[in-house]
Amino acid sequence: MNRWASLILLFATTFSRPAHAQCYTRLSQDLNCNAVDVLDEVLVDLDDPLCLENTDEWGVPYPNADYYVEYFAFGCEHLTSDMDLDGDGFSRGTVTFLDTDGLPSTTISLICDNCPSVPNNDQMDLDCDEVGDVCDNCPETVNVRQEDFDTDGLGDVCDNCPSHPNDQTDTDGDGFGDECDNCPEVENPVQDDSDLDGIGDHCDNCRWVENIDQIDTDADWIGDDCDNCPLVPNDQQDVDGDGFGDVCDNCPSYPNDQTDTDGDGIGDECDEDTPVTDEDDGDTGDESDADSGDEEPGGEDSAPECEPGGESGDGSGGGPGGSSGGESTGSGSWDDGDDEWDDDDDDEPKSGLCASAAPLTPTMQSIIVTSMALVVLFTRRRDRGLRRVHSLR
Repeated sequence: MNRWASLILLFATTFSRPAHAQCYTRLSQDLNCNAVDVLDEVLVDLDDPLCLENTDEWGVPYPNADYYVEYFAFGCEHLTSDMDLDGDGFSRGTVTFLDTDGLPSTTISLICDNCPSVPNNDQMDLDCDEVGDVCDNCPETVNVRQEDFDTDGLGDVCDNCPSHPNDQTDTDGDGFGDECDNCPEVENPVQDDSDLDGIGDHCDNCRWVENIDQIDTDADWIGDDCDNCPLVPNDQQDVDGDGFGDVCDNCPSYPNDQTDTDGDGIGDECDEDTPVTDEDDGDTGDESDADSGDEEPGGEDSAPECEPGGESGDGSGGGPGGSSGGESTGSGSWDDGDDEWDDDDDDEPKSGLCASAAPLTPTMQSIIVTSMALVVLFTRRRDRGLRRVHSLR
């Protein structure tokens, strides 16, 4: 029964201990660092002249062994009071003993004051790292070396910005002080920064594009440097994948460079009313000429064969080449003995040459021009239709 009671007591004691060990001392004074209170130390032999000569500030000889280093080995040869710099009753220092030849033979270190320059009689050490709380730059975190890179008085192991002096303010509570937190108002304990611009991913409006200024003109939480519509709030949808968001793309279904020749807000790539350019004329002119060449007045196919001697040139007409018996010279003139048909005389009328071909009336000219325009328009629309089919493929 007693065994079980002991186990239960041990278990309860173990789990009822505080989070920190809370190292401290109950000694009122221990100058010789032997863990014996001054009140329990043995008295020195005051008959020894050396012990009698060692007195305190009031001229009273030191009464017991607590005031001497290794009293039982060296007597009253070395005082400990000289190693209590802060006067709190605990020493920290080193004593070197000399041999008979005057050379050092033994060194003894006294280390029982965990804050040798700051008085702390209770030697309280919450983290038990042998550095007293009153001089520990991380009193609740073990840090024997007391490293403080930014010299702000807080040890690196407990400083939320070890490289930046700060007052430890941590607005988002993620363990990183505002002074060095890449998202001081958004909790991000990992401090991810994909684009290395100093702005954490959790609060960077261009996570993959460096933009230190974080400018967001349209206030859609997407920075201008990575927003496909920087002036229009949008969800970044881009159906045609041309880098321009649908809400600001003048041809949202056709990849294009946003060229808008007629300025109507519809890109040339998808605008059916785009003005004809010189390039367009060059592309369609040959085809329109080919399509309408047979109909063009004065062409080789449509022009009537006119020969001297009337309409048919068979000699039956009343003009040259008819029954009058003239002949052609083969040199662009008609020699019938008469100068009427001689090309050398430009002032004379040539009534016998293609006399049956009548000139075009204004109405006929208008019809021909309109027909040609329709052919050109039809050809252009056909070419645009072919380009759209190719782009959709």
